Amino acid sequence: MNSLPLVGAGPSAGWNPSNILGLQLWLAADKIVGLSDGDPVVTWSDLSGQGNDVTQATPAKRPTYKVDIINSKSIVRFDGADDFLANETFPDPSAVSAFAVAIYAVGAGLNWGIFELTLDLTTNNEGAMLFHEDDSAKVRWINAQGTQQIIGGDYSDGVARVHSVNVESSVLYYRVNGASVGTPISFVSENPYVLDTLVIGGLAGLYEFKGDIAEVIMYDSYLLPANRLRVERYLSVKYGIALA
Repeated sequence: MNSLPLVGAGPSAGWNPSNILGLQLWLAADKIVGLSDGDPVVTWSDLSGQGNDVTQATPAKRPTYKVDIINSKSIVRFDGADDFLANETFPDPSAVSAFAVAIYAVGAGLNWGIFELTLDLTTNNEGAMLFHEDDSAKVRWINAQGTQQIIGGDYSDGVARVHSVNVESSVLYYRVNGASVGTPISFVSENPYVLDTLVIGGLAGLYEFKGDIAEVIMYDSYLLPANRLRVERYLSVKYGIALA
C-alpha cells in the first residue's frame, strides 16, 4: 500500500503530492519565493519535506525564473547550453515513480533530460536519462557499458506536457499526458537504484535540457495506477493540460 486513503476518482480540493506516501522530491516553480521574472535560480526548494533541494553554485550555469508561462504559472527555464540544478546526496530509492510538467523548446535538436539520475558508473551501476530527447523525445536508460534502451516520440514543439516514468521490478513504463508511450523497457541483471546525483535540466556538464520545467515530483516506490492517475490529474488540472 503506497498512499493515504483514496476518495473518489481524482484529487479532491486541497489535494497535493504529499498525500501519497513515499514522496522524495517535489519541485514547483509557482511556489518559488523571493524571485522576480528573469532572475537566476540559485536554489529550487524541495516541498516534499525531505530537504532534497537542488542548487547551482556557479552563476553562469543557473537557469532562469519566468512567470506566467504555463496556464499562468511560473516555470524554470534552462538554456540548453550549461544550465542545471543538482542534489548530490539524493537518497537511493527502492523503485521510482517520477512526474514532470515541461516544455521542450522548438527546434532544440539534441536536447537531453528534463531530469537525470546519475549513478556511480565507476562501480558498473547504471545511469537513468529520463525524458531524453535527441531530434525526437526519448526515454534513455544507459548502463556503465554504454548499452541503451530507448522509447519515445517527437515533443520539440513548445507544448506543455505531463511526463511520467514508473520503474518496478526492472521494468520502466513511460507515459505522456497519461497515455503509454512505446513498449515498457526491461533491464535484466542491472541495479537501477543506487543513486549518486540527481540533476534537474540534463546530464550535468555534458548534455543539458533546453526548455521550461514547471514541476517535478518523485516517489521512492512504484505507484499503483490509482495513485499515478491522482498525480497526473493534479498536474493536468493545475497546468490546463488534457490527459488522454
